[in-house]
Amino acid sequence: MFFLGIGLLAISLALLARLRGIVARSFGRALFLFGCAGIACSGTPLNRWIYLALGSLAGACLIVCESPRTARFSRIRAMIGVLFCAAIAGVCVSEALHRVVPKIHISSSQRIYVVGDSVSAGVDSGPKHWPAILGDSTKLDVVNLAKAGATASSALRQATAIGPGHSLVLLEIGGNDILGATNPKDFRAALDALLSRLMSDGHQVVMFELPLPPFCNAYGETQRLLARKYGISMIPKTCLANVFAKKDATSDGIHLTQAGQAALAGAVEKMLAVRRSVDGGPASISP
Repeated sequence: MFFLGIGLLAISLALLARLRGIVARSFGRALFLFGCAGIACSGTPLNRWIYLALGSLAGACLIVCESPRTARFSRIRAMIGVLFCAAIAGVCVSEALHRVVPKIHISSSQRIYVVGDSVSAGVDSGPKHWPAILGDSTKLDVVNLAKAGATASSALRQATAIGPGHSLVLLEIGGNDILGATNPKDFRAALDALLSRLMSDGHQVVMFELPLPPFCNAYGETQRLLARKYGISMIPKTCLANVFAKKDATSDGIHLTQAGQAALAGAVEKMLAVRRSVDGGPASISP
């Protein structure tokens, strides 16, 4: 929706800059509004100053497109148009980098812990959860510590169950904070404390980025900010979003069915690059 909104903005301003008919210009204005709505509702956690700058440039473009077609306004229109194009190109490249799926390098002897909520723990004993499916398919030691209803704050108790040594921790947490009563400030403090605990123990941490409802950008901003602070990799929000969107993958839009659990396990398995030792011989890498 974010990239679609950006595209609609660019198309609408190009139409308004070139066309003069009442119907065409009305269509261009409608596209402009749809583009703004798409970006606002996309839940893309850009910095608020970036949103302000992008919105200001888009508004300036709209104003000059509606201005008289004199030589003076043509120069201003061209200058603002160049600035706007440069801005949306930069924003799109920056956001695209957050959609790159990481390659997670681990050893076959390295234990994997999953810290999370009901997406990973389920809400009953029915479906086989994705951490167990991942362990079966990769022959790795995967320990599922996830608890239904967990938040970033309560996940600290899960972290205390992680044994010593250099383990891989897959962190899938925050959904209950967004849907519950945790405000963004408290979420940031709790997630910071959780990541600080995991990193101080020397673990390799990879965090699932959360698909965000409209106007909940602050939670995503916190995830990206703390990922940079601690130098940890993030699994793009498109991973969970794509699983949720699959047919029959969820029972209620959030909690995974057996098909959804298998789909998430498969998505995570594709990210793993496992270094295996073969009977004391040289290590081999399996994608």
